[in-house]
Amino acid sequence: MAKSRVVPLKQITVPRLELQSAVEAVKLSSIIKAELKVNIEKEFFWSDSAIALGYIKNSEARYHMFVANRVEVIRKNSGGEHWFHVPGKENPADILSRGASLLELLQSTWWSGPEFLRNLDIAVYLDDKTGNETKAVNDPEIKKLKNILSTNINVDSLALCFERFSSWSRLVKAIANARKMLSARSLSKPELLPADTLQAEIIIIKLAQSQEWSADIKQLSKSKEVHKGSSLLKLRPYLDEDGLLRVGGRVKYSLALTDNEKHPILIPKASAIAKLLVTHFHKKIHHQGLTTTVGAIRGAGYWITGASKLVGSVIYKCV
Repeated sequence: MAKSRVVPLKQITVPRLELQSAVEAVKLSSIIKAELKVNIEKEFFWSDSAIALGYIKNSEARYHMFVANRVEVIRKNSGGEHWFHVPGKENPADILSRGASLLELLQSTWWSGPEFLRNLDIAVYLDDKTGNETKAVNDPEIKKLKNILSTNINVDSLALCFERFSSWSRLVKAIANARKMLSARSLSKPELLPADTLQAEIIIIKLAQSQEWSADIKQLSKSKEVHKGSSLLKLRPYLDEDGLLRVGGRVKYSLALTDNEKHPILIPKASAIAKLLVTHFHKKIHHQGLTTTVGAIRGAGYWITGASKLVGSVIYKCV
């Protein structure tokens, strides 16, 4: 019994076509076994494609969907150990794929099959190792192994990186770009939205706070008050919905102040971002004095611990 199929118009690689022909072979085998009334003890499948045999016999490689699905059908209906290699010149199926005149067809092995099968001399090809567990290094059908790396970020090291930036706006922009590029898995420069900038600011401030007040944050996250020896005790800090430390107290009942002014975000004076924020607002108010600069920082919703001394230092060095 024989069967052939026309190659589809959509371009398919030769190894895929060879594998598809192997699928047709096992389907044909199932039809024959269902129709015959005799018990088939053993089957032999032959192919002249070393690559297709490699796909069928290789149990370690992970293939892409097209090959994986067809290999599964073949193994389910035949088993990889039943497949063997036959040279192309002795494969009668080649006549269908290559084309032949009527005279060539009459004189071919299409009607009788290869000589080694007629003589039942199959042992000569059973020992042939062609296609056994073969795997091409750059075969596009084999899925490439992906290395998944786990990275532990050292907060202290990351916070030290902030010192390399000359301004607050540059630092925020850099973190926002990096965050969006990682999310998109692209190296192209993204378009930043106000929400991206806000998220970057939250990330930067949380890192600075965790570096200075990790014990206090841990206490507050457990719905407890900060330790009695904490430097933030008098400010009655709390964690907002973003996990940022803010100043608490009774000022929350004042209607004349905005929410940021009532509960400003705490910034440690020893952090690199404290100096960047002071410099940023000092330039923003056109280099005015200490009181005005401190007022601009508080008005923007930031509470730098020991702000007066730090602001005075920045203004002294400002040329």
